[in-house]
Amino acid sequence: MRDLISASLSLTTLSLAIFTASTLSGAAAYAESESKPDSKANSKKVCHVKCNDPHAACSESEKVIEALQHLTRLISQGDFNDLAQHLDADVTTFDDSSKKLVTGREAVIANLKEKWERAHKRAQNDVVSYTIDSPYAQVKGDTATVTFIARKVIGGPNPATYVSHSTDVFKKEGDRWVAIHYIGSWKKVSG
Repeated sequence: MRDLISASLSLTTLSLAIFTASTLSGAAAYAESESKPDSKANSKKVCHVKCNDPHAACSESEKVIEALQHLTRLISQGDFNDLAQHLDADVTTFDDSSKKLVTGREAVIANLKEKWERAHKRAQNDVVSYTIDSPYAQVKGDTATVTFIARKVIGGPNPATYVSHSTDVFKKEGDRWVAIHYIGSWKKVSG
């Protein structure tokens, strides 16, 4: 029994060490970009995006998880022009603050941009790390659903950590997956 408890504690310690190291490496990358005022990185802050323990129901599901990671990088960097290329023309999301469904690429991009700018202004800084925990992707025909827990860490003078239980829906267009719906509600958990 002691060996089982010891192994469990070791695994917990290892998990905590990995999370801490990944957060610190993201913070170090951010600090490095801040110290170079003329660097390319300073015009677009570095955000460490990672995906922990993905669960793909099939080989095509792996591509959906990759699409989710790519969208996450674009959003975390505030690259809304490139993001628009990965959203369906009729994409939808639910806006928690207004309690309304937002429909269409332009409206969704405007909604995301407003939230992104408000969050970064309030924190006076950028996202340092963004983690997609345990995404489960399931493909049925040309539609895929991904459920996951997202965690973002914002640095600067007002650091904070937020968590969201999220669901994204994709459809296949040719050889790529585009987002057709997403929902997530960010809750501040520290800071």
